[in-house]
Amino acid sequence: MVNIYIYSNLISNEDIINDILKQFDNNVSLEHDKNGKPYLLNSNMFISFSDSDDYKVVGISDIDIGIDIEHIKEHNYQRVVNKMFSKEKTLINNLDDFINYWTKKEAISKLEGLGLKLNFNKIDLSKYQIITNKINDYYLSIASNTKTTYQIIYK
Repeated sequence: MVNIYIYSNLISNEDIINDILKQFDNNVSLEHDKNGKPYLLNSNMFISFSDSDDYKVVGISDIDIGIDIEHIKEHNYQRVVNKMFSKEKTLINNLDDFINYWTKKEAISKLEGLGLKLNFNKIDLSKYQIITNKINDYYLSIASNTKTTYQIIYK
């Protein structure tokens, strides 16, 4: 089960982290591996972060996950599609399609612990379990290696 916590972008990162860590024992802390992927020290739970314009999002799960949220707003996406989405190029016909695929690939790159260092052209979406939801004018994607369920908690 993945718990997705959605916060206002006005709340500081420090306050969000403190709010998340309240769920755990005092000896649990947020750390980052050598590639910058966050993890919870002294816990068997996994964590992932994302933010876009109005929202900051934190995913907490008992399986390894990556999450991404993106605002659907005007963007010169065609140039990016040509460079980073060769496999999906024919499926991306508008901005909405682009943001949908972008969140999936960025969630996978966070799951793999590489962030935007991962070559998006080499990501095979079929090798992952991906849940994508459109929330108002945002896309939210959760990537994992195993099938899971989720719940959204607005803070």
